[in-house]
Amino acid sequence: MSVRRDWRKAAGRQRLEAAAIILFALASGAFLLINQFRAGPPVVVAQESPLVTAQANAMPNQGWAPLMVYYSVWGSRSDGAAIVRYEWDLDGNGAYDFDATDQGGYANYLYSKPGDYVITLRVTDSLGRFSTDHVTVSVRHPASSSVDYWTVFDDSRVR
Repeated sequence: MSVRRDWRKAAGRQRLEAAAIILFALASGAFLLINQFRAGPPVVVAQESPLVTAQANAMPNQGWAPLMVYYSVWGSRSDGAAIVRYEWDLDGNGAYDFDATDQGGYANYLYSKPGDYVITLRVTDSLGRFSTDHVTVSVRHPASSSVDYWTVFDDSRVR
């Protein structure tokens, strides 16, 4: 009878140990699951892709204020996906403040203050890949012209 009791005690301990292991595994899984929801979705940091090419074009890219500049994305492309967004930073402040997607990427901007503006284009494809390109626009003050238009053009007669 003592062998039988020892066997029951051993079997009871094994069941208890197995239950403790299962309980620990469940608690660990629940803890990990809760922490995953607290942290939120994983953060994906977008990087420029060599498979997307942005091509910023400005015409004219220099002149006297006020200067109307027309922008084009001609030459921009994406390998293996369609381009779904064209964004411009037209005032050179670092923020993409003009979405030209509906216009096929084309944009225009009137510069009234002299200065050198670094204009940035960001092209994004349907896979979330993007590329940027820059073009510089130089706007000069009207008084900085070396030509005196008042003496060159005679307003007293029509030619």
